[in-house]
Amino acid sequence: MGTRAYRNARGVLLLLVAGWVATGSAEAKWRTYTDCQVIANPANDGDSFHTKRGRRHHIYRLYFVDTPESDTFLEERIDEQAAYWKVPPERIQKLAKEATAFTADFLKNGYRVTTQMEDARGNSDRPRYFAFVEVGDMDLAEALVEAGLARIYGRMVDQPDGLSLNRYRKRLEAAERRARDRKAGAWGLKSDAGGRSRFGATYPARTGESRTPTLDRSAWTNTPARDLVLSHPLAVYSLRTTNLVTVLKKGTPVHVLGAESLMMLRVRFAVDDKVYEALCRRSNLTP
Repeated sequence: MGTRAYRNARGVLLLLVAGWVATGSAEAKWRTYTDCQVIANPANDGDSFHTKRGRRHHIYRLYFVDTPESDTFLEERIDEQAAYWKVPPERIQKLAKEATAFTADFLKNGYRVTTQMEDARGNSDRPRYFAFVEVGDMDLAEALVEAGLARIYGRMVDQPDGLSLNRYRKRLEAAERRARDRKAGAWGLKSDAGGRSRFGATYPARTGESRTPTLDRSAWTNTPARDLVLSHPLAVYSLRTTNLVTVLKKGTPVHVLGAESLMMLRVRFAVDDKVYEALCRRSNLTP
């Protein structure tokens, strides 16, 4: 190959490499899909499930959490989970069934998926993507941890609404402490004690049957109004559609009007001398 041809070929190669690097390093965009429905599939478990969205079929895997494994060939993962909850490995499959049933019940009436379409690998021929999954204002990953059916483990990212990785992890750690105190799920296999969670849910005594918490509105309706100044950025959502409206800056004065639901508060604030009302996550106002 002549010198000029070599240089031209090398230049094309460098452009191709540079283009691949630029594409691969670009920040992925978040996408939110509503009205998602679970597709029944033997591979569904507590943290991964087949989803129908319109005519599309995807598999989603939760960020931040890992539920007990039902596949006995994943011995190393089962041993890790058993060590995390300090239970015999043979108990993990029972917990896996509980987590799978919990998630199926949680999602049965439809749900919202927020994803960057980041590859979560998996054993299926169909691609699987990491995602945050919510029903109304309740987060599935947090609910699983609260029920003692998931460990804090796996892929972790900042949320699209501005909540940092560390703040969300702290939320999960608080949920895990409550689960341990109540001996919920994996934390109390030998316990018959029930308890109450931050979601306002009364968990039944363990009788060998997996049940979903029943919601108690009295746990969250008595939220006093108060004024505060934000110590960190705060994502706020539309009253009608619950879509993200904006992220309020640190130092913004906010008036908390009261609770709108289990995990959402109604707040009033001013932007450019105009007063607005919107929703925010209750946990995001916790110092």
